[in-house]
Amino acid sequence: MSEIVKTDEKVTRAEAVMITRAINARWPIANDDKRRIKQKLMDALEVSETPRDVAAISKTLVAMEGQNQADDHVADKNGRLNVGLPTEVIAHKLKVEFDQ
Repeated sequence: MSEIVKTDEKVTRAEAVMITRAINARWPIANDDKRRIKQKLMDALEVSETPRDVAAISKTLVAMEGQNQADDHVADKNGRLNVGLPTEVIAHKLKVEFDQ
C-alpha cells in the first residue's frame, strides 16, 4: 500500500483513480493505511486547483464512505442474525374483517 500513500508528494488524479479502484474492488487495505489515505486525500482536496482534480478526489472519498456504510450495514445485519432477529424490514398487509 505504500506505493499509493505518498508522504512527500500530493496525490495525483491517477493515484486517486487507483485508490478508488482499490476501494471498489475491495482490495485488502489495513486500517492504518485507510486512515492515511483518507487524510492524504483530504489534504489534496484542500490544495486542488482544477475542478477535475476536485472531482476525482471527491469521488474517491465518496467511495470510501459508501464502502464504510455498506460494511456497517452488513455488520448490523449479521449481528441481528446472530441473535435470531429479522434482518430486513418487511411490510405486511393486515386485513381485518369484522362480523356485523
